[in-house]
Amino acid sequence: MVDITDEEIAAAEERGRIADDLEPRATAVHYDRTTGLIVLQLKHAAVFSVPARLLQGLEAATDDEISEVGIIGRGYGLEWEKLDLHHAVPALVAGHYGTSRYMAGLLARGTIRAFGDDTTQLRSQQKRAAS
Repeated sequence: MVDITDEEIAAAEERGRIADDLEPRATAVHYDRTTGLIVLQLKHAAVFSVPARLLQGLEAATDDEISEVGIIGRGYGLEWEKLDLHHAVPALVAGHYGTSRYMAGLLARGTIRAFGDDTTQLRSQQKRAAS
């Protein structure tokens, strides 16, 4: 068994408080069937939406399955319990809808575009996906 000191616990709790303050956290979520968007209300009054079927694991999900989304981890994540699927809110807000390989596939098909004009990121993701 690993011994953890009180100082290590306090440091981890502080890192958690900092992340909770700085990273996006969801306070509400719903699936808009009309637009196909998952709409997140974030803790600092911002609203974020993402096309549901861009998320890895939801590509072939039904509207009913997608609409059964919940918030977990004090707003850190989204969960589709019946699909055994989870996505981190900070990752979604940053434009990461799945694994590196999944994202490289979206880029290669032209479903999404790389951020900015930097093709280095695109090449790196494609290279990782090919390996």
